Amino acid sequence: AKHVRRRLLEILQKNYPQAQIRIAIGPAKDGLEEWAGSKKAPVLVEDMRSDRRFRALAGTNFRSAVVAPVLVLRDPVGFVRIE
Repeated sequence: AKHVRRRLLEILQKNYPQAQIRIAIGPAKDGLEEWAGSKKAPVLVEDMRSDRRFRALAGTNFRSAVVAPVLVLRDPVGFVRIE
């Protein structure tokens, strides 16, 4: 599993060199991950300040993000995050 995680990180860093990328295993750590986990679908936020779903998180250190849940047997076990 470590080699898959490492390879995914390499691919994402190559395609999004200016982005901060995180692959995290475990429960949701914030509102974006909670949303993606509960919907079992990726979430794209183009502007944290104008997206009504996440205005409460607008004070974060990023403006846009993509968060996708990692699902095992339809249950989220972690998240891939690009900011």
